Amino acid sequence: MNKSNNCNLLTFDIEDWFHILDLPGTNSANQWEELESRVKKNTNKILDLLDQYQTKATFFILGWIAERHPDLVLEIYKKGHEVASHGYGHQMVTSLSKNEFRQDLLKSREILKNITGEYPVSYRCPGFSITRENDWALEEISKCGFLYDASIYPGKHGHGGHPLFDSKIVKIQFKATKNELVEFPVSVASILGKEMCFSGGGYLRLLPLFLIKRKFNEFATADKSVVTYLHPREFDPKGPKLDMPLKRKFRCYVNVESAEKKMSRLLQLYNFTSLKKYFSHLSSSIHCEKLIL
Repeated sequence: MNKSNNCNLLTFDIEDWFHILDLPGTNSANQWEELESRVKKNTNKILDLLDQYQTKATFFILGWIAERHPDLVLEIYKKGHEVASHGYGHQMVTSLSKNEFRQDLLKSREILKNITGEYPVSYRCPGFSITRENDWALEEISKCGFLYDASIYPGKHGHGGHPLFDSKIVKIQFKATKNELVEFPVSVASILGKEMCFSGGGYLRLLPLFLIKRKFNEFATADKSVVTYLHPREFDPKGPKLDMPLKRKFRCYVNVESAEKKMSRLLQLYNFTSLKKYFSHLSSSIHCEKLIL
């Protein structure tokens, strides 16, 4: 079967099953230490799947995870995937001061560099929590040495959402420093009159595959790349579940058993790559619109 020629971005947020935001029972590192870790087993499932389809991805790895599983980070790196930062402590940007955010960024960056020998160049914040009110964080990301970011949700979102962005990849230029940062917003599309992130998380698990494929094809027709995201816990249907309100539980765990099968089918049908390779290896002629902040 011939794949679509359009190249999409495949990303995974490497955190454990208990790293779900805004839950009082698991909101501190002290509590995390007491829980069984399943991230290594589940990430290895993802790596095996990508090996099967000879596909490379960006792995946004939590610094707290990297400290405890350096062998997993090294395995991701040795397989040719991009090792990227998901910050250290899995705290939403909306809860941090500028200095706290910078220290979290730098700490995660040093941990990953000490494992792979290379500084990461791509970053994604927890919960897509960069908004119009705290988009100073984008310039901080650039100042800390990152070239690429995937922290923006271009619509309404429980933890964030930024109205200046849509689903197009853009190059941000900052007025004060003239620094630049390439932003890869997560992909959203109109479904039943509502903007939905068909390409990752709960919506990818909830929506039928034919509808997800239709949106991928619409993006390809418009010459746009789809930015996907998934977590290792979504490859673990028998894994432990956290206690939370019913509506939140539905969003977190609906159709978890479908994620691996859907991802496998998408890998059969479409081309994917990492953020870093999208620019550095594909084509020097890739053009991004510019956004001034």
